[in-house]
Amino acid sequence: MTLGEWLNHMILEDEGPEEVTSETYFTERAVADEAPDARPEAFLAQPPLEAIFEAPLRHDAPRAETPRPMPPPRAPEPAQRYEAPEHPADEIGRVTLALDRLTDRIEHSEGRAGLAISAVEHSVRDALSRIELAERENVAVAARFEGAVDEARTEQARLAERVRRVESEAAGPRSAEALRALEQALGKVANHLYEGEARTRETLTALRERVDEVQTHGAGGDPAAVIEEVVSRVGDRLADAEARTAAAMEGLKDAFSSVDGRLRAVEGGASPALDRRLEQLAANLSSRVDAARGEIAQKLQVSAEGRFDRMERKLAEMSD
Repeated sequence: MTLGEWLNHMILEDEGPEEVTSETYFTERAVADEAPDARPEAFLAQPPLEAIFEAPLRHDAPRAETPRPMPPPRAPEPAQRYEAPEHPADEIGRVTLALDRLTDRIEHSEGRAGLAISAVEHSVRDALSRIELAERENVAVAARFEGAVDEARTEQARLAERVRRVESEAAGPRSAEALRALEQALGKVANHLYEGEARTRETLTALRERVDEVQTHGAGGDPAAVIEEVVSRVGDRLADAEARTAAAMEGLKDAFSSVDGRLRAVEGGASPALDRRLEQLAANLSSRVDAARGEIAQKLQVSAEGRFDRMERKLAEMSD
């Protein structure tokens, strides 16, 4: 049986009770009216007035004292209020009051629990938003590192392609064409040198002839001065030609040495310096990627532990 059914049952059983207080009140009034007066009989049984006036006067009778005025009769005190015995309805009222108080306390506790739950929900949402933001940042950092790694891979592939192309060209027909072009250039330089040397010889021969002619005919002026001037000019021209020839020879030597070094490098495979640089670049990129991953994992672990510790402390405080 539920509480509501029990209350309805009790009300139906005790329905229409008599008003006990009114009945007891009237019965007490009737009992009070029928009760004898507590005053003395001498005071109550007074002779009538006619007997007093018709009685003869007696001289020997003692003089009656002057009667004292009687106090006004007191009104009968009302009967005390009769308290009715406890009725089952009073118990129901107390139960109802207790239920109301219990309901208020439950509602108050539910309100506090709702506020606590809303605070926890807000904290959880805040933590989730922060975790999502950290994840997005980590994804962005990882994307940047992946982009750098892809660029390094692309550069490495490009360098490998260039090395492969150089190796294939060194073994193919284009290397022969390059060698023929180099031979032609060297031939042109040698021809220029030969032509310059021939012009120098012709100039010297012409100068000798003029000197001989001057000495033979005895032209006007000082022949010694003319000879010295001609010799100085010829010496300057010879020095200039020798300097240009030496510079051309040095250039040819450098070109030959460079071509020889390149041919040796192509014949011997890829350059060891290039291999070392590629290996160093790959190792550097690998170390940077590993360090970045370790730093990201450490930051994620520290942030996650701090957030979960704060959430556990809040939940413990709320449960307390």
